[in-house]
Amino acid sequence: MQQKAPVPTFKAIIVGIILIFVNAYWTMMGLRWDIAHPAMVSLLYNAVFNLFFLTLLSLFVKSFAPKLAFSRAELLTVYVMVCLTASISGHMCVQMLLPMMGHIAWYASLENDWEALFGRYIPDWIVVKDKAVLRDFFKGDSTFYIPQYIKIWLMPLLLWSAFLFALFFVMLCINFIVRKQWTENEKLSYPLIQLPLAMTDETQSFFRNKLMWLGFGIVAFIDIINGLNYLYPKIPQIAGVRAYDISPYFTARPWNAINCLPVGIYPFALGLAFFIPLDLSFSCA
Repeated sequence: MQQKAPVPTFKAIIVGIILIFVNAYWTMMGLRWDIAHPAMVSLLYNAVFNLFFLTLLSLFVKSFAPKLAFSRAELLTVYVMVCLTASISGHMCVQMLLPMMGHIAWYASLENDWEALFGRYIPDWIVVKDKAVLRDFFKGDSTFYIPQYIKIWLMPLLLWSAFLFALFFVMLCINFIVRKQWTENEKLSYPLIQLPLAMTDETQSFFRNKLMWLGFGIVAFIDIINGLNYLYPKIPQIAGVRAYDISPYFTARPWNAINCLPVGIYPFALGLAFFIPLDLSFSCA
């Protein structure tokens, strides 16, 4: 008899919605200060942090109020919601889209002739072309929540939101189409989901695994030392785990045309590669 799949609960959805706002603000702050963009590289560390915190909270609550503790299905529901939030609001999606909506009109000038070259091909209803409104958007010292600004931005925002909804819905449909072949026939391991699955599996005692804490401690120590080295150069750096540009070593043609060729070893990438078939991980090196 096939086991019935668990359904998302009201509690998980409410917690997920609350964390959507928190993590959207988190990703926005990453762009503002140009540090540690959560959605730049998988795993999404903000989603893992949320899952880690909720899992520990659930283990604590279970000791005196088991009904209030999160089940595995609820934890994974919240994790998926946070991942989607970071992906959509991250640096490679909405954070790039909003400036692009006003970029053409604001930076068009008589010298570059953008309006004649391609500006006339862009419909007014998907961008903002009012320079009086864009002035405060690009220069700051103003709030967005002014009726005049909202009225002009509303239509482009709604249209792009509809486009993004359709785009992600199509991607979800593609996942449904390939799921059976990839999961049941080819039995792919999906390395990005191994960590959240292990963290929420009560039978594996993930948080009591000494090898896990040993690996975590080594990587955390390296990152902390290198972070302190960035802030205080007197502290020695642990070499080999950051990207180094080796393009200056290529001096002969045609290789001297390489502008930047960073090479580095990242512990998180090695951890993900552990779950990937050898031939596939070698091709991604």
